[in-house]
Amino acid sequence: MAVASCFRLLATILLLAMAGRCSSQQMDHIQLNRIADSIDDLTQVVHAQAVASLKVASQIMRLFTLMATDHLVCERGWFKLRSSCYFINEDTNTWEESRQKCIAFNSDLVKITHDDEYNFLGSE
Repeated sequence: MAVASCFRLLATILLLAMAGRCSSQQMDHIQLNRIADSIDDLTQVVHAQAVASLKVASQIMRLFTLMATDHLVCERGWFKLRSSCYFINEDTNTWEESRQKCIAFNSDLVKITHDDEYNFLGSE
């Protein structure tokens, strides 16, 4: 009887110890899940901040570009479109002669890349 009681007491103690360990592991698992959720939340916040910063940087770049083009002053006889100055010459020269004249003005022959540029040059 005494051995059986001791065995039951020992078994009860072992079961309680194991239950405590399982409970502790379960708590550790719950805490790890909470930490993982917090990391996910912080990652989303950092990502959102990075996206917002990129948007602000993009807007600042656009403003600087607008400021730079708005303050562009072309020399007399030249015409401004966006961020470039154009010199319209009606001389009938070869392509090479025209290019040499442009180089003398520290410029180059136009390469039309936009419809508004084509319309602008066609109207002058």
